[in-house]
Amino acid sequence: MDQATTPAPLPPPNPWATLTNLSCASVDSQILFSTDDFFSPAERFLLPDPPVFDPSTFTPFGKEMDGWETRRKRTAGHDWCIIRLGLPGHISGFEVDTGFFTGNQAPGISIQAVTLDQGADGSLTRRSEIGSACTEAELAAAEKLGSKDWTELVPYTPLAPGYEATRLHYLPAATVSSVGGTQAKPFTHLRVNLFPDGGVARFRAFGVVVKDWSKVSSTELVDLAHVSHGGRAVSFSNAHYGHPRNLIAPGRSLTMAGGWETARNPDRPRVYVVDPTTQQLIIPGKHWAILELGHAGVVKQIEIDTNWFKGNFPESAIIEAADVDPSNASHLVVNDEQISWIPLVQRTRLGPHAQVVFDMPESAAKRTTHVRVTMFPDGGISRVRVLGHICD
Repeated sequence: MDQATTPAPLPPPNPWATLTNLSCASVDSQILFSTDDFFSPAERFLLPDPPVFDPSTFTPFGKEMDGWETRRKRTAGHDWCIIRLGLPGHISGFEVDTGFFTGNQAPGISIQAVTLDQGADGSLTRRSEIGSACTEAELAAAEKLGSKDWTELVPYTPLAPGYEATRLHYLPAATVSSVGGTQAKPFTHLRVNLFPDGGVARFRAFGVVVKDWSKVSSTELVDLAHVSHGGRAVSFSNAHYGHPRNLIAPGRSLTMAGGWETARNPDRPRVYVVDPTTQQLIIPGKHWAILELGHAGVVKQIEIDTNWFKGNFPESAIIEAADVDPSNASHLVVNDEQISWIPLVQRTRLGPHAQVVFDMPESAAKRTTHVRVTMFPDGGISRVRVLGHICD
């Protein structure tokens, strides 16, 4: 007699999914120092893509792993590295992923942070080399930064092996109680301690970017939604294949994985027909994402880019703007009708693998804090740029 199969437990959800990964390699975060890179260099655990595993691949030094993995330690101490954040900011918490490190994960981790002046880490010269450990000179230069005394954000925490149900560890930063937190200054550098050795597949520091807007003129045209300017995706209806935070990432997307992509609408009709009045497909359903601008501004130009979405671009899209008081921010999470949205780009057909730019008329010159991107009925968009001038 067949017995019902018990579904495998799912990993926990990310409590900081709407915050920015300040430590991602795609925003120019860098490893400045690591004690050991024997099996795989520390740069790998800052990569934006999820880790992968190929049982057949080996290097001259052992099994190839997608993450940072140090050798089995046979000397005093423990392994650690220093990260310069590509986006300084207030940190709310960390995602530590031990994916596929099922017998070679680091047994424990702690995380420290500091705010350094620009150029203060100039004595460090990074040598990322598989099969190597730091030299005495490299260790001495790193120790001059005094990182062992930096602020402890995460005390020693055990790590579970990288099976699907146990791989993801969400560790709150000890000094933060809410978005923006209680940190007086944005952190610029992190020290990640592995106890005593082993591997971590991915490391992500989630928080809010802090930008000095006093250096930006009100006449300067800037991308108000760009991640480096503090923009973030605050809510969305679907992110099955790609998170909407990718819409505001630097540069153009290199693959479909670098954009926002939804699942296909399971309720789509058997046959599509065209509305004779609008010349648009009659398609049920839509998906939306709300982006918070890094600074309130007046929008002058919108760019929608479907780069790499060649057979899965949306049929059309709408871009809307709103001026939302912080006291009403909770309405953005559920996208309810309490927020008054003003169209910036009317419903417009999109095409494959293409950038489209829309100049805003003077009638759209209103204070904006958020934009809503709505696609019909589903699909992928790689980037949305919101160019404008900052305002009070």
